[in-house]
Amino acid sequence: MTNMFPALLDVTMTARKVSNSDMARAIYGTRINRRGYPEARGRDHVLHWRKGDITPDDKSVAKIAAVLKVPAETLQLVRDNDEFGLW
Repeated sequence: MTNMFPALLDVTMTARKVSNSDMARAIYGTRINRRGYPEARGRDHVLHWRKGDITPDDKSVAKIAAVLKVPAETLQLVRDNDEFGLW
């Protein structure tokens, strides 16, 4: 069994209608791109978390939990247990 954090993050973000840009903006803020428009920083991080390519650190997990309105402890437990066995 593999780590279920990416699946939990993806399902929860979808259910709460939180886009990658929304999540990245809440965690990392915005910047002005080359064309002069504001964009979310760190969108690529969120995409990689959802795909399971990288794992967020404790500080990011706490911010993710705040955005999604779920207990940070739950996300940390799922993230830290490769064989969590919920599914």
